[in-house]
Amino acid sequence: MGSKIDCYIDVASFYSFLAFHHLINSLDLLARHNVEVEFHPIFLGAVHASSGNTPPWAGSKAKREYLKKYELVRAAKMLRVEDIVLPEDLRDLLDLGWTQKPCRALMYIKDHYPRNVYHASFHYLFHFFWTTPEKRVFDELVLAQVLSNMPLEFHGSETHHGSQRMFSEDEVTVIMSNQASLKYKDMLKANSQSLSDLGAFGLPWLVVSNSEGHKEPFFGSDR
Repeated sequence: MGSKIDCYIDVASFYSFLAFHHLINSLDLLARHNVEVEFHPIFLGAVHASSGNTPPWAGSKAKREYLKKYELVRAAKMLRVEDIVLPEDLRDLLDLGWTQKPCRALMYIKDHYPRNVYHASFHYLFHFFWTTPEKRVFDELVLAQVLSNMPLEFHGSETHHGSQRMFSEDEVTVIMSNQASLKYKDMLKANSQSLSDLGAFGLPWLVVSNSEGHKEPFFGSDR
């Protein structure tokens, strides 16, 4: 029996982006050590609501300015995540964080496409949210356009990609239709609640299992 990292993340969570970036670039190394990694889309707002926690952007002005000027930039640089674009006021992230639609779209992609497509889709949505000024992935039209524009191969940068796209127009239509279905709405609610029931109060939340089946949780950012 190998080990496993279950990584619960949301596109609108900055530290989820960093955790994803680190793990996605370590998959081969981890696999050589018989460690499996699985990414789970979770709506962070539901976890915060269940636990009584609040986002770091909801804190004092001094804290927001420190995060924007120093900590977020340092963390991104340390993990070689380039070209981060942050709102002028970090409180805008509170309104931008209604990510149920992209979470559900990712759940559908995970169920119906190969793992590399799922990983690339998660990566591209993180890239779009945190490295471009347009972050309104809660808007169906914006989300559909993001999926339509996704390069056939995406590894963290939009440079050096051809004109081929990951999804056809028909596929995007199917993804958007299914993300709005009761099935995926219920799945996202259940998954978010289950994680809260396990004691999660923020994201990224990692549940790490060793080869003997022992599990322990890790919170990705104590902010």
